[in-house]
Amino acid sequence: MAEDLLRMSPPSPGPEYVPPRIRQREEEVERIVQDDTLDEPAKIDALAKVRNWFIGDTSVIDAFLAGDIDAATAAETLAKPIDASYSSADYGKASFEAERVARLQRRYHSAEKALEMWGPEEDIPKPGPETDELPTTEGQLWDLWYGFLHAAKRIPWTDSALQDKLISLVQTLKARPDPPLPERAPKSLRRNWIWESGTVWSDLVLLGASASEAWNDCCGCGAGWTVPEQHAYTNFNAFMARLAASGTADFSVNGLWALRVALESKPGLMASHHKAPPQVQMPMLVTIAAIWILIAGECMWEKLPKGKDDAVAEVELGTWERKLPWYNKNEKIMWCTARWKLWRARFEQQANNAELTKEARGLARRAEEVIEGFLARL
Repeated sequence: MAEDLLRMSPPSPGPEYVPPRIRQREEEVERIVQDDTLDEPAKIDALAKVRNWFIGDTSVIDAFLAGDIDAATAAETLAKPIDASYSSADYGKASFEAERVARLQRRYHSAEKALEMWGPEEDIPKPGPETDELPTTEGQLWDLWYGFLHAAKRIPWTDSALQDKLISLVQTLKARPDPPLPERAPKSLRRNWIWESGTVWSDLVLLGASASEAWNDCCGCGAGWTVPEQHAYTNFNAFMARLAASGTADFSVNGLWALRVALESKPGLMASHHKAPPQVQMPMLVTIAAIWILIAGECMWEKLPKGKDDAVAEVELGTWERKLPWYNKNEKIMWCTARWKLWRARFEQQANNAELTKEARGLARRAEEVIEGFLARL
């Protein structure tokens, strides 16, 4: 995971060989960043192509954000082809492939177990070649959500109105009726993760998986540390925080990851594919951690465990990473009071850190005050 990469120990100092293709890519990145004819959203679009970020078609989303179409029209345009492929089992291709796999698997089990796992054998005809180029449900869902997430990267995190408008389109999709299952939906097809739940829009299928993939386009992993890339990743985090705060999708754990990287890892011990000194990394990391608290802190605080699950001793301010009692522990302990107290103290430290930007220090102070308010409720 990207957050794990950011916590790795740095490599040994010394000259580093840079392959020509990577050097050329970085030169193209620098050209884009320095191109004064491009505004920042255009730079983010161009950088996404050079960096090979996870990205989908945003044309309908862009038209909606620009006010050219309303939410209902945008949602219908985006959803209609997905509904069609879902309810036809990818025009028969998914059912045929599922039953082919089931026939291979049934032979490894008793008749009773095979029936339980894969259902009875069914004679599903192979679709004709005319279906070969038709889009799959899964492929379209990946493209849909990557489009939303990339669009969010282009919206400044401070532009809450436009980010909220983008969230309203997600909510419009979520409110749509789920398309019906295929007329022939054998048990083998229902084992496929796309058809397993029998839902599409009500559960926002693949949004979470898409966000997890796009999370890896963070600075240091799939992105460098140029200003547009830092802004893109910050905007992306703010969008996920707003999805969580609005109850649209629960991305609280992503907020926890952001806080862990910024406040629980020793500054200066972060290695990555794209390197930068702590004074470049920390302002962005602290900013993102603070944004999660300011936007989604309330829904994250609601995960505070009760009773014995919260019986974690407070830790000293100098305790880091693997020495923290909640490191790699179960979900309940991850949100313990001791951790919130550490976050508050670390935000206080960063608010007084002269090496951070004025903006980052100010956000850290605001996040500290929010957490102080949470703790006062205990």
